[in-house]
Amino acid sequence: MLQMANACSATHTVRGHSATHRYGRAILLDNYHLASQNDTVLREYLTPDLVATKLPGKTKTQVIEALLDIACRSGRVSDCELTKKDLLNHEREISTGMENGLAIPHAKSHGVEDFVIAIGVSKKKIDFESLDKKPAQVFVLTLSPIGSIDPHLRFLTEICTILKDKETMSRVVSAKTDSELFNVFAEAAGMEKVDPEQDS
Repeated sequence: MLQMANACSATHTVRGHSATHRYGRAILLDNYHLASQNDTVLREYLTPDLVATKLPGKTKTQVIEALLDIACRSGRVSDCELTKKDLLNHEREISTGMENGLAIPHAKSHGVEDFVIAIGVSKKKIDFESLDKKPAQVFVLTLSPIGSIDPHLRFLTEICTILKDKETMSRVVSAKTDSELFNVFAEAAGMEKVDPEQDS
């Protein structure tokens, strides 16, 4: 939780400007140019089938289950039940609600063989026991194999850098289709956008 909080509260500027992010005493990235990176975690792991603009659920548990369902339907989770157990156990130990409407539920599990991302937006404001005591609307799920460290930490830096930009966060929350939502992140990470007509 401390690592996430530090990542999401690190001072930074986006849209090509440099930023320094610290996790405790460790400096993970210095002079990080998000928009120009060719090896960002988003570029490697985020695909259009891993985002949803109408995430179902009225509670923290239901939202986490809905995010996991996205990941499972993508075929990237080998054992959905085990992964669900690990996610909910982790959430019971430490809430993953951040600040400014963002929550990042995550877990390490034998149910995945590689790093997995799923991003969802809820039209409802969900109580996630966030650091700022405010409800969340944007949810970013990450799953990592047992024993792995990277790319989870790099991804936290990326996603928090992107979503701390108020304009970008507003576009994420207001996205009407999955394609529109994906394209917000694609633009931020220098990825190829998808045709918005595919949702029609």
